[in-house]
Amino acid sequence: MAAVLFNDQMTPDENIGALLTNRGFLYGDGFFETMVLREGRIFFLEAHLERALTAIAALQLKTDEAWDLNRLKALLHKLWKENGSPQDAVFKWMVWRNSEGLYTPGKTGNSHYLIELKPYRSAPAVKAQAYLATTITNVQTIYSSFKRLSSLHYVIAGLEKNNRQADELVLTDQQGNLSEATSSGLFWVLNDTLYTPSLTTGCVEGVVRKTILKWAKTSGIKVIEAKTTIASLRPEATVFTANIAGFSLIAKLENTVFENNHVLYEQLQQDLFHTTAFSQSL
Repeated sequence: MAAVLFNDQMTPDENIGALLTNRGFLYGDGFFETMVLREGRIFFLEAHLERALTAIAALQLKTDEAWDLNRLKALLHKLWKENGSPQDAVFKWMVWRNSEGLYTPGKTGNSHYLIELKPYRSAPAVKAQAYLATTITNVQTIYSSFKRLSSLHYVIAGLEKNNRQADELVLTDQQGNLSEATSSGLFWVLNDTLYTPSLTTGCVEGVVRKTILKWAKTSGIKVIEAKTTIASLRPEATVFTANIAGFSLIAKLENTVFENNHVLYEQLQQDLFHTTAFSQSL
């Protein structure tokens, strides 16, 4: 047993428990998924599992039992029932490597996971003022497409958003191409075409983004995954962000005010979150 200094207090390391060996805490060595339950139905579950399996492969994590849809759904249902079966909620599923070692893991054991249930909060209908981020830029990596436990990148973006008293911040890649919002995918409609930034800009491959693109292509709507700058967002465009919390119009980005009146936006909201096509009972 050794002593550690915790918030000015000397304490035995055993009192700190798993923190000293938790690679998720020490190195951000893992990923997470955030899933939404609305009106007793869980949305985009297959897409969440697919992205989780991508993360497991990319991070070379080992699991004591294979993750599949039946296992994940059963665990979510168990936790949901234990917490009183709320109609609306958010599940956060975190997975991290269980291993010794520093930056380079030692002999890798099975990964650990934690699932928690949190209250659901819907996205604001409108984000009045957005700016382009100046403190950070996105870069495509083998892990940029999924959500990592080390989310300092987005924390810094959130701090800049607060410091500038903005309602949203739009991140770009290193060439100035639009990439994503601080915690949402970015989209715009112009001339009946739906645009969203390309994954090559380093944005997260959001499950709502993936579902929107699937919906648009099935509906016969032209989709462009763009690598383009703010100059493409003309005033006549309808510009919005989307994630599991819902959709939000961006009224103004930098000095450009958008019309935000395309009928496709209303139809998209209705079809994604108010039908059973992309959800299932828990």
